[in-house]
Amino acid sequence: MKISLLGSSGRLGSLMLREFLSKKIKVRALVRSVDKFKRIFPNFFANQDLEVLQGDALNLPDLEKLIDGCDAVVSCLGHRGKNPRFMQRDVFTLLSEILEIRGPKRLISITGSGVFLPGDSVTLFDKLMLLPIKLLDPERVEDGKEHVRVLLKSKLDWTVIRTPVHTNFGNKHTVSDNLNGELNLFVNRRAIINFVLEVLYNNTYINKAPVIRSKISF
Repeated sequence: MKISLLGSSGRLGSLMLREFLSKKIKVRALVRSVDKFKRIFPNFFANQDLEVLQGDALNLPDLEKLIDGCDAVVSCLGHRGKNPRFMQRDVFTLLSEILEIRGPKRLISITGSGVFLPGDSVTLFDKLMLLPIKLLDPERVEDGKEHVRVLLKSKLDWTVIRTPVHTNFGNKHTVSDNLNGELNLFVNRRAIINFVLEVLYNNTYINKAPVIRSKISF
């Protein structure tokens, strides 16, 4: 299996890359600066299963190089202050255009649990939990919604994995097809990665947006 990876320099993306390589999965990663990436993650470059491309995810030719010959695209793109307002939406608009023509059709994206879809049971707790993010960083929430709207209109075999706050603690988690109002505030990054691998290997959750969150019990 060969994966095109977006967002490989972030906290989740770098762990995702490390896990893919440990599973002998070939990875082609798109980064803004190969030199900077090499300084931060020098050990990655010793692995022959990794190919790093320098480019811009908003540049169509760079995306075409990224996906060429790959079996699936995995996106860990986050919404950072320096990014355009609708970074995810614009990247996925370009991706949808070229993937529908050239393939691969399989695409997995990780986004926030603030993206509500039909079938969700949104509770008052869910709304209160997301209120700080909406107030402090409304563009992140809106961009997540917009990129899902792009995928809903596409003909791709997409899976959007919705997650709350990412952490490095907590090993028990739940997965549901929709937002069902459980009291879940965070999710372990490795739980996300393991779920991505499960979805890739089993080719499940096609055209669905499952929610993965750590389980809280009282």
